[in-house]
Amino acid sequence: MPQADTLIRWAGGKSWFVSHFKKYTDGLEYNNYIEPFFGGGSIFFSAVEGHQAFLSDVNEELILMYQVARDHPEELADVFSSFVNSEQEYYRIRSWLPSSDIEKAARFLYLNHTSYNGIYRVNRAGVYNVPYGFRNMKCDRDRILSASKKLQNAVLTSGDFETFRDKIKPNDLVFLD
Repeated sequence: MPQADTLIRWAGGKSWFVSHFKKYTDGLEYNNYIEPFFGGGSIFFSAVEGHQAFLSDVNEELILMYQVARDHPEELADVFSSFVNSEQEYYRIRSWLPSSDIEKAARFLYLNHTSYNGIYRVNRAGVYNVPYGFRNMKCDRDRILSASKKLQNAVLTSGDFETFRDKIKPNDLVFLD
């Protein structure tokens, strides 16, 4: 399978580390891939092939977006592509409270691609409050479909990294950053 691009920009992303990771893991035999601080998923999307993956992050909106991308990529792409990248549209979508998981995932993806530096930040009330970033969206249908294929062997959960302790077995590869 060809390399899948990450779906999002994420503070602390590990795209710079992919070549180093591959250097140490190419040819390594392991059972499952486990990443409890998934974020943007650079390592998983670029360097993990053919393994059951257990991916988690404490950010519930992030994990929901990946679940929707995995299970409903066409619908996600349809809603996402209906959004316009403009400052006015950004603030409209930022204040929108979608009802369906597909709309929530599309909103998350859109805000990530159009916000200031792709930052994810919420206030004490849990309301996303990052300003518009005047950026070009770098996500499209092909990227969503590619990520969906890559995520087919992934179990995605939201929660504290401690929840993975019991799942780690001998010969699993755990990426902790």
